Amino acid sequence: MKKSFVLFLSIALLTGFAACGKKGSAPGKGAAETKEAAAATTAAAEKELGIKPGITISVNLKSVKSSPIYSMFKDKIESQIGKTECVKKVIESVDSIVLMGSPKSLGGKVDDGDAAAKKNESIYMVMHGSDAKAALACMKESKEGAKDGKLNGVDALTFEDDGQTGYVWAGSEKTVVMVGGKYAEKVTPGKDMLGKGEVKPFAGDKSIAFTVGEIEEVKEASGFVDFSKGLMADVSVTLKDEAKAKLAETQYEGAKKQADQIPIPGVGDMIKSLKFVRNGATISVQLSLSSDQVKQLMDLAKGMGGMGM
Repeated sequence: MKKSFVLFLSIALLTGFAACGKKGSAPGKGAAETKEAAAATTAAAEKELGIKPGITISVNLKSVKSSPIYSMFKDKIESQIGKTECVKKVIESVDSIVLMGSPKSLGGKVDDGDAAAKKNESIYMVMHGSDAKAALACMKESKEGAKDGKLNGVDALTFEDDGQTGYVWAGSEKTVVMVGGKYAEKVTPGKDMLGKGEVKPFAGDKSIAFTVGEIEEVKEASGFVDFSKGLMADVSVTLKDEAKAKLAETQYEGAKKQADQIPIPGVGDMIKSLKFVRNGATISVQLSLSSDQVKQLMDLAKGMGGMGM
C-alpha cells in the first residue's frame, strides 16, 4: 500500500521524522508547541476513525521546496513517482500535506513477508493546494491499475497494492484525499472532516511538524523542522525505559568531548552546538545549522551515496 501513496507521500517520508523549534528557545519548547497544535487534529481524526493515529505529520510543501535540501531528494522522488509533466505540475502546485497512519505503515517497518500486516496497513492523507480534478486525472494516467470505483457507496478512484485497495477522491476544488487499510472502513468521500479533506495543516511556517504515539521503545515524540534558513530542529522523545535515555545522554556527552577529533570539517562544530537535555525518560534536542553547514551535510551525504537513499 505504501507504493500507492508515493505520488504525494514521498516528500514527507524522505525528509524524515525530524523536528524543530524557534531559534534560541529552550530544547523541547518547539516540540511541546507542535504537540499542542496537532492535538485538535489528532483528536478529531480519532473520533471518526475509532482509533488514535500512531503518527500524524504536517508538511509545508512551500517551505520544503524552497529549501536547498529539497534538491537533494528531487531525483529520488522523481525516480519513484515518474517524470511525466502532470506529475511535476501536481508536485509544484501542492501547498501542504497532512498524513496519519500506523507507525509500521508510515515508517516502512512492515515485513514484505507479513501478508496480514501489509493488508491491514492504515494510511490517511489530505493534500492541499493542487487542482483536485487535475491531480486525479494525473493519477489515473500515471498509476497502473487506477480506475473508477466506489468507497462506502461513493465514487472514488481505486487502485490495488500489496493485496489491498487504496482510494483517492476530491475533497474540494483544491483538496485531494487518499485512504487505505482499516481507515477506509471509517471514511466516506464527502462526509465529515476526513471525507471532506478538512484536516488543517499544523506546521505553520515551519517545514515539517509531527507527533508520534507509542512505538517500540518510544512512548511518545513530537517536534518540527524548518529549512527556511539553513536548518533548525527541536525534537522531544519520551522513552519507555529511563535507563536508555541515560545511555543516550552518556553517548552524547562522549561524542561532544571527542568532537574536535572528528576529521570531517565542520561536523565537530555541529555536534558541539547541539543542545541536549534529559528529564527522566524524556530527551529534548535542539539544533540550529547555517545554510553553509547544511550544504556541508548535503555534500557529505552525497559523498556517502546519499546515505542509502
